[in-house]
Amino acid sequence: MSRWGEAWETGRDFFLRDQGVRTRLERICLIWDLRGRLRLLLRPSDQGGLDIGDLKQAVDGALASLYPFYQPGEIWWWTKGASPSERAVYEHAWREAERVDAGPPELRILERHVSKELWFAAPEKEPWPLGEDNPPILSFYSFKGGVGRTTALLSLAIQVAREGKRVVVVDLDLEAPGLLSALPPPEGQEVQGGVVDFLLEEALVSDPKQSMDVGEYCYQIDDPRVLKDGPPLTVVPAGRLDGSYLGKLSRIDYQHLYRPGAQRRQAPLLTLLKRLRDELRAEYLLLDNRAGFHDLGGLALAGVGHLDVLFGLEGAQSWAGMEVVASFLGRRRLLRQAAQAPCAMVFAMAPPSGEVRDVAFASFKEHAYDLFAREYYDPEDSQGQWPLPDLDAPEQPHYPIVLGFDPLLQAYSRVADVVDRLTTGDYATFAAQVLAKVGRKLS
Repeated sequence: MSRWGEAWETGRDFFLRDQGVRTRLERICLIWDLRGRLRLLLRPSDQGGLDIGDLKQAVDGALASLYPFYQPGEIWWWTKGASPSERAVYEHAWREAERVDAGPPELRILERHVSKELWFAAPEKEPWPLGEDNPPILSFYSFKGGVGRTTALLSLAIQVAREGKRVVVVDLDLEAPGLLSALPPPEGQEVQGGVVDFLLEEALVSDPKQSMDVGEYCYQIDDPRVLKDGPPLTVVPAGRLDGSYLGKLSRIDYQHLYRPGAQRRQAPLLTLLKRLRDELRAEYLLLDNRAGFHDLGGLALAGVGHLDVLFGLEGAQSWAGMEVVASFLGRRRLLRQAAQAPCAMVFAMAPPSGEVRDVAFASFKEHAYDLFAREYYDPEDSQGQWPLPDLDAPEQPHYPIVLGFDPLLQAYSRVADVVDRLTTGDYATFAAQVLAKVGRKLS
């Protein structure tokens, strides 16, 4: 008996390769339901004398090995004889499905999910276009935790703020918040709220005139040891970790944070980002995302940011997770006839220096290139903005930005204690290279 992953690939590959079946079909849609079972939506070619019974027998016979994931006869036939209600169902399923092969016949796959829907939805659009008059949104993501993602975000925030820019950092790692401990509020000031509070409370507001004051969900850091003479750094923490935090977190509707639902007049996360820009006059917005395949990670990588900064390690588990992420940002967008999402690859926890670093960097670069060539770049240069480049092309998304391992940064409690390390060496280079990808630079 086959496993589910094998059944998924077998079903797809059969309809991609069996010319005897393909030539008799105009449209093919594989529908995987919530339980993981397969139903087929097949539209026969408009040719006289087509024997649907013979076609059904050929399909059922070929897919018999998929049991228990496919039961013989689980086929919807999209024929001219279908009723209006049947056609409406078929057309809706076809629109919702993701194209896998343009054909002919065109092949699409529609997957129904109990959770993680944001990792399968169509790409979102940034809250505003990137330009000189709008702040760039940089989204920091890692498949594995503990790779220095939050530390790198704070490093960039500090360096940009020291340049005189107004920076807002937002903690979207709601299950394991980190910004509050690394950048606590000034002494004597308590956190009143944060991202969780805004997402829950703003979604309940029906009168725009009574919208929540965004200033109540953040605080400012103006420590000259950290920022020198730069403007205050605004921190939007995940929230206050008290007895009500888990209750608030359990009520967050991830599906409609960025796109309004039928019962909502607005999308809370989209509203938060726009108000941070407009009311705080933010010039940079940095988002610290949950590691792994969390719903918020999927949403953040779906197009919310102008640049996704991806942190990877030189290890099999990290590369396996990054393959899914690269496909999410690249190949899956191309299949939807959309351009890839801009991103930057970071080689985290690299050896500090010397020949060992050089060897590790070369290995990481080759792994990243092979991965991006398969899952991200557009070798046919069809509609993507990134065709397949050379291996040694520093400006390309696969080319690693290096952040070396620093044992002193593994145990710090407050940024002020290690700020010198966060603004020099690899971190200074990191800031310059990331900003260049959004058309900005340090003086």
